[in-house]
This record gives sequence, structure tokens and C-alpha cells, in this order.
Amino acid sequence: MAASFIGGTFFSAAMKVLLDRAVPRADFFVGLFRRSEPDAALLRAKLSHLMMIIKSMMDDAEENRVTNCAVEEWLNELKNALYDAEDLLDEIADEDRQWQGDSRSRILPPMSPDGKFMAVELEEFSRRVDYLVRQMNVMSSKKHVKGKSAARLPSTDIPDEDRISGREEERRRIIEFLESCEGDRRRISVVAIAGMPGVGKTSLAQHVYNDEILRDFFDIKVWVCVSNDFDVVRVTKTIHESVSSWLFESEDLNIVQKDLSGRLIEKKVLLVLDDLWSEDYDKWDALLKPFKMVAEGSAVLITTRHENVAKVSNPDLTLHLEQLSDEDCWSIIKTHAFSQMDLAVNLKREVLGRKIARKCGGLPLAAKAVGRLLRSTKEDEWELILEHDLWYSVNDKSSILPALQLSYRYLPSHLKRCFSYCSMFPKDYQFEKKKLILLWMAEGFVQHPSDGRSIEEEGDRYFSELLSRSFFQQSSSSVSSFIMHDLFHDLAEMESKEFISRVESGKSCKIPEKVRHFSFRRRHCDDLTKWKPFKSFSHLHTFMPIDYPAVYSSVSLRALGELLPALRRVRVLCLSHYQIHLLPDEIGELQQLRFLDLSFTSLKNLPETICKLHKLETLLLIHCCQLIELPSNFCNLTSLRHLDLADTASLKGMPQGIGSLSSLRTLSKFVVGPSVPSDHNWRREYLTIGVLGSYQHLQGDLCISNMDRVRSMSDATSARLANLKNLEGLKLEWRNRHSDSEVERKVLNLIKPSKTLKRLAIQGYGGTSFPNWIGHCMYSNIVSLHLERCLFCFVLPPLGQLQSLKKLSVQEFIQVTTVGPEFYGCDSSSIIPFRSLETLRFDGMSQWEEWFPIEGDGMGFPCLQELQLTDCPKLLRLLPTHLPSLKKLAISRCPELVTLPPSHRLSPSQTCLEFRSLPATGKLPPQVLLQLTSLKALDLSHCPTMELFPFTRLPRMLETLRVMLLPLPTIFARGIRAYKHPGISHLWML
Repeated sequence: MAASFIGGTFFSAAMKVLLDRAVPRADFFVGLFRRSEPDAALLRAKLSHLMMIIKSMMDDAEENRVTNCAVEEWLNELKNALYDAEDLLDEIADEDRQWQGDSRSRILPPMSPDGKFMAVELEEFSRRVDYLVRQMNVMSSKKHVKGKSAARLPSTDIPDEDRISGREEERRRIIEFLESCEGDRRRISVVAIAGMPGVGKTSLAQHVYNDEILRDFFDIKVWVCVSNDFDVVRVTKTIHESVSSWLFESEDLNIVQKDLSGRLIEKKVLLVLDDLWSEDYDKWDALLKPFKMVAEGSAVLITTRHENVAKVSNPDLTLHLEQLSDEDCWSIIKTHAFSQMDLAVNLKREVLGRKIARKCGGLPLAAKAVGRLLRSTKEDEWELILEHDLWYSVNDKSSILPALQLSYRYLPSHLKRCFSYCSMFPKDYQFEKKKLILLWMAEGFVQHPSDGRSIEEEGDRYFSELLSRSFFQQSSSSVSSFIMHDLFHDLAEMESKEFISRVESGKSCKIPEKVRHFSFRRRHCDDLTKWKPFKSFSHLHTFMPIDYPAVYSSVSLRALGELLPALRRVRVLCLSHYQIHLLPDEIGELQQLRFLDLSFTSLKNLPETICKLHKLETLLLIHCCQLIELPSNFCNLTSLRHLDLADTASLKGMPQGIGSLSSLRTLSKFVVGPSVPSDHNWRREYLTIGVLGSYQHLQGDLCISNMDRVRSMSDATSARLANLKNLEGLKLEWRNRHSDSEVERKVLNLIKPSKTLKRLAIQGYGGTSFPNWIGHCMYSNIVSLHLERCLFCFVLPPLGQLQSLKKLSVQEFIQVTTVGPEFYGCDSSSIIPFRSLETLRFDGMSQWEEWFPIEGDGMGFPCLQELQLTDCPKLLRLLPTHLPSLKKLAISRCPELVTLPPSHRLSPSQTCLEFRSLPATGKLPPQVLLQLTSLKALDLSHCPTMELFPFTRLPRMLETLRVMLLPLPTIFARGIRAYKHPGISHLWML
């Protein structure tokens, strides 16, 4: 049955891609064979016959299901042949490019030895396909199933749905149990949720974790997805990172646990261990060692599909989740299939939908997947789905739910390979959307659209379709990161198991013979001995180390020199996070390479041979801090679309000719070269800023470094940044502090970005004021603005007019003495200054003395949630005084600040108040804090003249109190009873 499933899906995906690539080259094939002397007519006929056979097989495989288990080997042979055909087409394309370059007339050049060899290979491929077709005719059944031809990885603590269907009773029981644990003197209680895959264990845990009742019940809440690799060190480090908000580098479990244990003392903790598999009691016991001194009422909540795992944890409460009722399944299906549609008008769909719900086996994951499938199908297809054979399939070797198989079977053919490719990633892996699309492009899975859209936009459409059908889920850690459920990952593995190999901990580095895509964890497959097997795998398309989080590894030049020649057909090569100082010249022999990742390496230069990679589309050099320059013939990379140079601090400039790479979509950094190329300090000429006018398709973020080298106004005008409509973020960096202020102002006035810009940063600008476009209301899309180290500016620009601005940071404006109307920029009384601003930070304002209020009562900053003032030594008064949405106020190292905001000016919703190093600040009246009913954190440090209030009058919601280096009589005279405050769990008194 697994073979049957694979057969009906891989064909349409792989063969369609193959046809799309082969047919446009038919003319070249004919020309190739015409040069092949006596049997040209026969070869041409075979080519035509081969194309018809492939098309026929594709259509037949879409319509037929095969039931003989032995057919799986046949399917694998067919897949292998298809991969070989793709490789052959790549080589023919290279021959074609060489032929086109050599042709000066209608007389065809002699056929190259490689071309003759390709003709022989094509004949051999034709024989293989003929043989496979004969086998298919013998084995295939003639039962036809109409298919649609159009369009667990780590869990997180955020639930997919606002409500949980059919689990309210279980949710209530767990919450009541957790609440009851506080007074029973147990340090830590254990709750286990057990049940079969897809029954909703993770979803239930997510809703408990985020329940409003428990929001303030625990001091610390941690969510960890464990999965089948129960690595105590990894899990402990994940917990530590969640608690401390920083990544612990050490791999020594003892060191990590000691530090974690100190952070958990007398804290009430909720730890969720999702998808626990291990039955090893010693690992369980080792994991809980740092929790010995937690506060009473702490709890561990585990989810597991294995009953024995639940028993090992010795739970105080165990819930065995049964399947949902048909009515609950129908409720889930209805939510995803109908949206806002009126069910009364779709009675036929409701009848069919209820019947389909009964086939979901009571599993919410299946109901959700089917619901999203039904949403994208026509009414007449619902009955076909209801009667599909996959509902009745039984396969003891597979845990894949029929509902998920059905969702996969109804995927459009172009999405099937994209989805199955994701089995390259290990379970519990979070992948970036943009990077995955670039990988799909490199592998040839994304076809060029015919409607004028870019191939990246087409890849984005592929991704959105998979996301909308629940094959992917968004991660809680980043809007650009995504995950897959375990069962969908199993489904991807089943589809690709013979051709995608992934080496993880505890597994050998043995590579299947037919593998085309290989990924591995660096620690388990790094040394030369382990890389030796790749010498015999010249057909690999993907070589990708994967670690999450990434770890650094060493690899010798010898190992690289032996590896690279063996990867002559590789399309994706990742060597990031290796301590590589030199890249071998052999890199230039990888003629099929489309994606090369050298990020976080120690490279100072790239070999000139890298410029021979004519098919390279993506080159990642992120955080190559020692990289000095790019090769001089970089312009030969004519297929390059994405060049990421983020955080390459040592890069001197951009090589001549790079402006001809007009296909670039990503250029994260442009280093401006000197305006006078004859400068004897420069070994070779670098490009000026004017070349940016050649890149009209740039998207994402762009940093322009060394802006102080722009001396020519014509160069600044030629950059034409206003034409970059797809650019979202722009950073302008000046490095020379002794440049001409007037020249820099003129340059900045000419470097106007597009009005669609969302993020802007200006650093090191040397002008005395900003041009008019900075802060102009026409830039209504800007949401983030960062101004830093503008040492000669006397006045801030009118930023209050940026009506979408949410985050503003102003640092090291050492000439500014006042902030007032010029900052708000109000030309009309109807405009509210900073109406969307949520975060405002001033730092290093050494001459700033006064902050004048906005005219009009209650005007300005209506949405401000966080205000930070740091290192403002001359600031006397704190304004504005009316901040209705403020949640965090932090003031540090402002020694002249005398008065604090009165209580009636602070928001009752404020949760954090920090006053540090304020030697001139006087009394802090009790009513200031008592009216802050939501206050959770209070920091009063290094304020020697501050008078406190009785500790007994602290806000009841307070959780964290830091009182450091205040006058001792003030602290102790008002009562040591602070220790008895009911809410305080973090207390520092020095």
C-alpha cells in the first residue's frame, strides 16, 4: 500500500518537472543529434518516443493505484531513472550554452566528446524507460482514482486554534489539579497526557499552558519539544535558555544544571515536555535534578504517545485521551472547510462532511487536514473523497493517517516534491521560509511562471499553499520560521525514503546507494573518515549539515579538497559554521551548483574559480567577519539572484562589473568604494554607490556601508533608491567622523528611498541637521527607525509625523540640548504625534537638558508601551507626563534628574518600573506604586537619596523586587517584612 501511494504521487511531481525542462530544449536535442552522423534520424525518433512515454507514464500513474507490494522496487528504479534524466538534462544544458557561445554562423561546430557521451547516455536512458514501462504494464492494476491536478517537528507553546474542540473537561481537570498542588507540600507534581498520534495531546497542553487562570500562577513557564531524541544536555540547555534568555555554550551537563538550579530556587515552575518518547528512567531523573529546590506547587506536564513513558515519570495525574466524537470531528472540519459560508445553503456538503467526519477516527489532526482539503475542492469532489480507497487502506508498517495521505494525494503535483523534500530536516527543526524557497529553486522544484511574476514569488505561492493546507505550521519564535507536525514529517519521509538520507545522533553514517539529498548533524559526520563514502556518490544533489541551534565545527583543507570533486552534480552545498580559512579551487568544478552557503566561516577571500559557477543562484556569506574582498571576476556569476553579505565587517568594497548582475533580488550589503579610484591605498578599484541604480529588483534589507566615501552628487543621484519598490529595510552607515558635514547632508538628501520602505537606520551621519525627507509624512509605511552616533546634529528630525512608526531608537546625539516641537513635527492640530509608537529609547544624549511637552492636553504617544532613558547626564525633567498605554519605564544613569513622574500620570497597566543610578532623585511616595495595580517588576538600584515607603504597601501583583545600594536605614527601618509579601519570588537586597 505504501508503494501504491508513492507511485501515484512521485510520478506527477518528478515527471512533470522533467518534461517542463526537457521540451523547451527539443530543438537543441535535434541539433545535437544532427551532428551525430549516421543514426541521427533514429536518435531523433527515440527522443520523440521518449517524451511521449514519459508523458504517458505520468498520466497513467496519476490515474492508477498498484496493489502489489513488490512494485516498490520498480518505483524506486523509476525515480532513480528520473533523477538521472535530470542530471543528463543539466549536462545537455551546459553543452547547449557552450554551443551557443561558440556558434558564430549557421554552420554547426563539431560535436564535443561530452556531447557524444550525452547522446549515448540518452540512448541508455531510453532503454531503461522502455523496460520500466513494460514492467509497469505487467504489475499495474486498472483501478482508477480521479486525482486533483490543480492547486512532527517541534511543537510550540502557541495553540493553532482559539478554542479546543471536545477537550474542555480534560483541560478543566488539569488546571484544577495544578491549582490544588500549591498547598500539598510537594516540590513538583507530574501530569501525563497520553494518547495515540494525532489525538490532540499537544493542542491540549498548549491550551493549558496559555490558560488565563494560570497566567500569573507560575513564576516561570517553559515549553520544550523533546521528540524521540531525548538528549538530556540538549533539553536542559533549552530549559536554561528559556529561563535566562541566553544560550549556554557549555556542553558540560553538570555546569549547565548548576547554573539552572540556581535560577530555579524557590520559583514556582511549570515545565512542559511535549512528545516524550524515552522510557529511560535515568534520563528522566537526570533531567529533573535542577528542579530539587523549586517552590511548592511546581509541576511538569508531559505528553506522550507511549503508555510506558507515562509510567516512568510516575505521574500524579494521568489523562488517557480517547478519540473525539464524530460531532466534534465535524465541528473541526466545518471550521476549516466552510469558514464564513452559510451551511444552510450547503446541505449536501454538510451531509457529505458529516460522513467524512466519521472516517477521521476521532483524531483532530485528521479532521483539520481533511477540513482544509475540502475547503479547496469543488462540491462534486467531496463524494470522491468520501469514497476514496485510502480510507480503507491498512498498512502495519506506516503510522500515517489515511486522512493525511488523502490530503497529500490531493496536493497539486508541483507541491509534492517541495513537501517531501522537507524530510531533509530532522524532527523538531524550525526552518526559515525564505531559505526553504531558495533551496526549492536550487533543486529545480519551482518552475518559472508564465504570468510575469518572479520565480521567488512563485516559490512563495507554493509555500503559502502548503501552509494553508496545514502541512506547515508557524513557529512561535519568529514570524519567518515554520515547523511540521510529526505525522506530516513521517509522511514526507515515506515519500522520499530511498532518495533522502539524514544522519543524526545514534545513527551510522551509512548512505543509501540511490540517495540524492543528504543532511547530517555536524558532530556525527564531520571528519575525513566519515566523509570518505561520498567519493562514490557523484550523483548527490544536496549536501547539507543541519544543527539547531548551529554549532561550529572544524574541517581540513584536505578533506574539502577530496570531497568537492566527488560532488560534481551537487546543486545545494552548505559549509556554514565550519572553521574554513581557505576554500579549495575545486569549488569551481561544481558546474551544477545553484546554492552555496559559506556563512559563519573564517574565509578572508574566495577563490577566483568560484566565478566559473554559471548556474549559482544563491551565495550566502553571512557573518564572514574576516572576508576582505570578493573575486575580481564576480560579474561572471550571471545567474546570481541572492547575495547575502550581512555582518561582513572587513569587506573593503564591491568588485568592478558586479553592476552587470541585474538579476539580483537580494543584496544585503553594499560597501561603497572611494570616489577617487587612483588612491594609492587601494589595491584595486571598487564600485561607487551609483551602481545601485542597476538593481531595480532588490528586496528585503540593504545596508550601504562607508557612505562617507560618497563625494559625487551624480553618484548619489545615480543610486536611484527611490526606484527600489520591493526594498523593506535600509541602513546607511558613515564611518569617518571627520568628513564634510555639508557634503553629507547633500548626499543624504539625494539618497531618498522608496515610500514603501518599512525599516530605516542611519548610523554615523555627519551633517548638522537632517534633510526634509527624514520624518516626512510621505513615509507612512515606516514601522522602525534607528538613529545612532550622529555626532554633529543639533536638532532631531520631525519624526512624530511617521504615523506607522512603532519602534524608535535615538542614540549618541551629543549636540542635542532640547527635545520639543521640532521632534513632534505637528503641522496640523488634527495629527496626533507618534500615534502608533510602542517603544521609544534615548541613549547617550550627553548634552540633553529638557524635554518639552506636546501642546494640547493628552496629545501624543497614545500607544507607547516602553520608554527607556539611559546615559542622559544633564536631563533635568522627565516628560511627556501623560502616557496612557505605558507598561515599562526604565531610567538609568541620569544623575541630574530630580523629579519622577507623578502617580496620576502613570498608566495603571504598567508592569515594570526601573530606576537605576539616579543620585538626585528624591522621595518616591507610596501612592505612586499603589496605583500601579499591574506592576510586576520594580528595580530601585544605586539611588542614594531616594526615600522609600513601607514594604507592607507594595503592589500585590509584584513578583520581582531589586533594591541595591540604597541607604541602609531606609531599607531596614521600614521592615524586613518584604520577605512575607505574597507575590514576590525574585528579591535582591544589597
